[in-house]
Amino acid sequence: MANEFKADVFQNQFVPRGVGEVHAIMTVTAADASGTPSTGGPRLFGILCDSSGSMEGNKIVAARGAMARLVSMLPEDCSFFIVAGCERAGLVYPVARATQENKVRAMSSINKIRADGGTAISTWLAAALAQFRSFPPGFRQAVLLTDGQNDEKDEAQLDAVLAACEGNFQCDCRGVGTDWKVDELRKIAGRLLGTTDIIPSPSQIE
Repeated sequence: MANEFKADVFQNQFVPRGVGEVHAIMTVTAADASGTPSTGGPRLFGILCDSSGSMEGNKIVAARGAMARLVSMLPEDCSFFIVAGCERAGLVYPVARATQENKVRAMSSINKIRADGGTAISTWLAAALAQFRSFPPGFRQAVLLTDGQNDEKDEAQLDAVLAACEGNFQCDCRGVGTDWKVDELRKIAGRLLGTTDIIPSPSQIE
């Protein structure tokens, strides 16, 4: 069956005066032209949220609200988990079926997330990989949200973790604001067959 392709272009609209270079991100998606949902085993969705110090204030508040909203929208035949990351990863909520009871518990855990520390994305992805490996084969997808740059000391470890993650799950990356590195998130999304988009302001996270 033929696929329908859609291309969207995103760019940062809030660049300082005098900047001579603007990064644009193109996202290409494909959908089955028949409109028939795919089937292929159980579904597991992972949420990876930056909880480093740079997220303090409006960003972490908006991120908590967005995560709670996302959890509330998950169908009950799907499972999920949540990781909050700074220089280390914290498992906010382990793999669980998206029942109403588990959603309420997860939202309570989301509200306890605080912003502090540095940024080591390799630890977030390693924590996600452990959760995905604990689940039966099927559809495995994650979304990673960050507002800053990964610690340079983590680069070698990040490459190693990405190699381990390849083929285990898909990861879409979202950068909030203007301080994150496009190439950094594009590398993660590219290795894990995901997309990379910009979220200009915290109010747009949800």
